[in-house]
Amino acid sequence: MADMLSDADIAELRREWILDVWDAHGEWGALGSAKVAAPASAGADTLGLSGLGTGTLRSGTNFVVISGGVTIPLTVKADAAITAGAATVTVAPRLPRAVTTNDPARVEPDREGPVARVFGERENRPMFSAVDIQALAMRAEERWGQVIRTSLDPRRFRFMAIAYFAIVAQQRSAKYEQAVSQMDAQDGGRGHYDRLESMRVKYETALSRQATGPRFIEVYI
Repeated sequence: MADMLSDADIAELRREWILDVWDAHGEWGALGSAKVAAPASAGADTLGLSGLGTGTLRSGTNFVVISGGVTIPLTVKADAAITAGAATVTVAPRLPRAVTTNDPARVEPDREGPVARVFGERENRPMFSAVDIQALAMRAEERWGQVIRTSLDPRRFRFMAIAYFAIVAQQRSAKYEQAVSQMDAQDGGRGHYDRLESMRVKYETALSRQATGPRFIEVYI
C-alpha cells in the first residue's frame, strides 16, 4: 500500500505535532538567506557567511554549501558570534573545493529526540523514523478514518490522530521514560509526562467530539 504521508507531512508532524526536538537554528536567518560572504580556496578551514540572523553559530551545527551544483557538507567546529548578519566560522572538514561569493549555505535542522540526546551517537535519530510515522498514520486511519475524512479540516485531524498514537507510544516506552528522566532529573520527568497526558486527552476528546453523520437515539421500552 502506498504511503499515506508525504515527506512534507512528516516534516510538519515532527515540527508541530510530535513532541520531539526540532531545532531549525533561527540564528542562520530566514530560509535561503545565508550565503558565502567571500571566496574561499580548496583546503581552507574557515569560511565567511552573510545573510545570518542574530546570536551565535553553535559548534557542532551541520550545514551545507552549494557551489557549482555540488553540495558540500560541513560542520561548525567552534562557536562563532554573528555581527550585523555575518560571521566567520571554522569548519570541518577543510573545504574540498573552492567556493565563491553568494554560494548558498543551508543549515541542517537537528531532529534529535530525548532518546538520541541521552544515549548518544549510537542512536542519533528521532524516536520515530519516517516508517514509524507512516505506521502511526495507518493506525490513525483505522481508528478515526471516517472522522478525519468528514471533518472540516481533514489534514489537521489526521495529524492530531497521529500525534495521539505517538504520545501513547512514548508513554509505553521504557527507553523513552529513561531518557526523559535523565534529561529532567529534578522531577524525574513527571512534568513532561503530565504534559504528554494532557495533550493525549485533548486530542482524543477533540477526535471523539468530531462525530459526523446521522445520530441514533436508543429507545428502551
